[in-house]
Amino acid sequence: MEDIFLFLFGILVFGGLVLFLIKKKKITFSQKKRQFIMRHLREIESSSDKEKIIELDKILDECLQSKNISGSLGEKMKKYGKQFENENAIWNAHKLRNKLVHEIGFIPTKKESEKAISAFLQEIEKIIGE
Repeated sequence: MEDIFLFLFGILVFGGLVLFLIKKKKITFSQKKRQFIMRHLREIESSSDKEKIIELDKILDECLQSKNISGSLGEKMKKYGKQFENENAIWNAHKLRNKLVHEIGFIPTKKESEKAISAFLQEIEKIIGE
């Protein structure tokens, strides 16, 4: 009787550990994914502000997707919501990106671009560091 109890207890503990590790793996970044993102961030350092904003928006999308958040980037951002360091700043950055790609002739000010780039970098660095 004791052996059966110990056996069942062992299965429960082992199963719980496996589930914990599986869950943990889903929400953390692999070293490979982190290296890929960091390499891409270095590659866009010399790009124009417009290109940086567009690429950083894509990287944010990839980061949220890697956390198993589905949908468009806007939907992913809504789901991630309050976990952002500065939710308003990242939404403003995403809206600026949308203007850049959808409004003909739109040119943001240097200050707007710098704020957007800073917001993207802050959130991306936070997410890949989790």
